Amino acid sequence: MKYNKGEDKEVAYSDATKADFAFNPSLDTALTEGVSKVDVTYAGKTVEIGIEVKADTPVEPETPTVDKVEIKANPVQI
Repeated sequence: MKYNKGEDKEVAYSDATKADFAFNPSLDTALTEGVSKVDVTYAGKTVEIGIEVKADTPVEPETPTVDKVEIKANPVQI
């Protein structure tokens, strides 16, 4: 944040400052393709942040492979 006197102040979103912030879309809104910006307002000042939302790419799980099976002891016969 830059004040009129030219002073800079770094502000971080946290439990202590969250009441001073507003977001559009709101924090509980899932971002989807087509959303290209997020507005962040703090102390009456708003900044528009450009973003790119990409479709979620599913990850194929690895197929486990077995290299070797070893029997350490013979089964007990009853």
